[in-house]
Amino acid sequence: MILSFLTKLFQSDKKSSTSNSQTIGSLQNKPIAEWGNKNIINSLEFSATLQLRTPLEVLKRHGEIFSGHGAPPQYAKEEWHGIWLPKTKTFRELGIDVNEMDEGSCASDAGSVKASEYLPFLLKFREIVEKTLSVDEKIVSLEHLSKQDENFKVFWNKHKAIDADFPHSFFYKQLATIDGIGHKMAKALYENGFKSVSEIQNATDEELLSVKGVGKSLLVKIRLN
Repeated sequence: MILSFLTKLFQSDKKSSTSNSQTIGSLQNKPIAEWGNKNIINSLEFSATLQLRTPLEVLKRHGEIFSGHGAPPQYAKEEWHGIWLPKTKTFRELGIDVNEMDEGSCASDAGSVKASEYLPFLLKFREIVEKTLSVDEKIVSLEHLSKQDENFKVFWNKHKAIDADFPHSFFYKQLATIDGIGHKMAKALYENGFKSVSEIQNATDEELLSVKGVGKSLLVKIRLN
């Protein structure tokens, strides 16, 4: 009965709906009206990418609803940061006396999680790593929180199970953003005391060449960044 009702709603709006060739990506930052199916869709919901690397300002927007005119705010500074998704009316808004389904799981870098449980961890994690502290100070703060906050501890342990180098790997992988430096070399540099991109860029040639695996060709690439 419910399926039949929804099918009729979608079919009734078929003529005014968007072309089947349009994708969610192509509809980003477009007014709600351009998504079509106005009988079903009444707003957009921002879905942030639930990963450790997603900026704090973007994560804070997760779950935000936009129902105004015009295009929704561009919270994602890069495409992978997040996406606006169509939000359908509730069953009762559609005239169906049925309760909404419980929150489902979603993909993340910690596996399949409930956003309401994982998001608080990510927010606290990003609050610390985005502070103007040294990497060592950030790690101390993170480890302290993993012992004091039960929810934080759960996902901290999940990441440790996935990557034994966590949380150090989170920081040394950022060194791989420098042209010519892969994850293996990034780890070697990190273990030799170069824990941020700025520390590598500000190091002398002699200091960098003292790290096993760093040769003159890599040094040239580093200097060109």
